[in-house]
Amino acid sequence: DPDFYQANFSDSGWKDIKVPSHWMMEGFDGKTGTAGYRRHLQIPASFRGRRIKLLFDAVYSGADVWLNGQRIGSHEGGFSPFELDVTAAAHLGGDNLLAVLVREKTLSSHLDNMSYYANFPLTGIFRQVRLFSLPEIHVRRFHVQTVFDSAYKDATLTLDLSVENESNREIAGAALAILLKDPQGHSVPLENDHLDVRLGPWSRLEQQVEFHVASPLRWEAEHPQLYTLSAKFSGASGNEIVSRRF
Repeated sequence: DPDFYQANFSDSGWKDIKVPSHWMMEGFDGKTGTAGYRRHLQIPASFRGRRIKLLFDAVYSGADVWLNGQRIGSHEGGFSPFELDVTAAAHLGGDNLLAVLVREKTLSSHLDNMSYYANFPLTGIFRQVRLFSLPEIHVRRFHVQTVFDSAYKDATLTLDLSVENESNREIAGAALAILLKDPQGHSVPLENDHLDVRLGPWSRLEQQVEFHVASPLRWEAEHPQLYTLSAKFSGASGNEIVSRRF
């Protein structure tokens, strides 16, 4: 039904389906190549003042998404995750209706031909879906790379960093403190381990930071040495800590 995404639409005759899954593997007929999903969920009142996101790890091959009858967005490409901001449509502390229209045939499916290789239609929400919240000012990207010198002794640690302000106010006086710990949990000294952050409304700071690390322990299959890099962001929305093991 074209109105399946409306909150007052009756789904009493619909069947349940396990998610993640493929339609065919759950016994549903995929001949039309389209289907609607509906799910009621609670969004905590504690999310107030934060950005609320939906993250789909994979939907094959196209998806249109509504929350409480409001269209949130769409995505094509069955093997790539996509994230949608649902803050404006969310009912905090109450019932919410999530509706997803899934399409098998898209431009992407004509390019990847994955249903052909699988010998059955892959259509469905076949990877995890998560609802989460973030402070309005938050670390969006925190990616670590390491390169050893020619003697394979010392290393350069490169941090690709992105801090985002998803609010209508300017942020000044915020700071990012970076901490590196070795596999035993001991702190490793770093130069330039503090970064001052100033962001205008609805803006993003992207920066690459390099650190020299003398004689780090090296990872190999028999000795899987993992370091931990953490960043504590102190700003108007409070403190946020992100970390990566590598």
